[in-house]
Order: sequence, then structure tokens, then C-alpha cells
Amino acid sequence: MKYACLIYLDEDAPAAQQALEKLLEGLRAAGKAGSAAVLEPSASATSLRRRGGAATVVTGPAGCGREHLAALVVIDAQDLDAALAAAARLSSSPLDIEVRPVKGRARCGPRRMTLGKIVPLQARD
Repeated sequence: MKYACLIYLDEDAPAAQQALEKLLEGLRAAGKAGSAAVLEPSASATSLRRRGGAATVVTGPAGCGREHLAALVVIDAQDLDAALAAAARLSSSPLDIEVRPVKGRARCGPRRMTLGKIVPLQARD
């Protein structure tokens, strides 16, 4: 089963940025970088909010906390326990990693997602 590891960090903490870079170096060395994407800083985000039927485009991240989504890694694991163990091996603090099952058939892989750039997926048959 595929699991998404959503990596959050405090963008103002140099140690967190260094930890993310170390994580990415490890993924590249293991040949797993094709299933990872690093996001630009949250200041570059644009959010779409729908309230009362009207959509509003807002500059900035959707969340209001100190920690922001910084990267996404998709892993294969037998079950949630194995996915959590794999996420724990991905990195140590100060990164927070949220692990979620990927719904349905995951379509991410080296040909679909490359480091730093997400390629649009083909429509499902």
C-alpha cells in the first residue's frame, strides 16, 4: 500500500531546513528521489478558499501556524506500522512527518513526480 509522508517544518528554523536537506540527500543516494517533491517556501503559496459558494484567491498558505508543509514523500509499506517506521527512518527532529494512506491506486512514481516538480497526471481510464 502507498502512504504519503507529509513533512512539515518551521521555515524560520535553520536546523529544520538543514534536516530537510539531509533527508533529500538520503533519498537521492537511495535512488528514491523520484517519489519526493520539495515545495517552495509557504510565502510563495496561493490558496483558494470557498465560503458561501464564492471562491476567493488568497496570497499565502492555507494554514496559519508556524509550521508549514515543506515536502511530500510517497512510500510503499505493508501497513500503517511499517509506514510509520519508514517515516521515522526518513528523518529525525526537528521535522514533523504526517503519514496518511493514499486513497485508491497511487499514480506517483519516478515518471509521474520528480524532485521539485510535480508533473500533471493523465486522466484515469
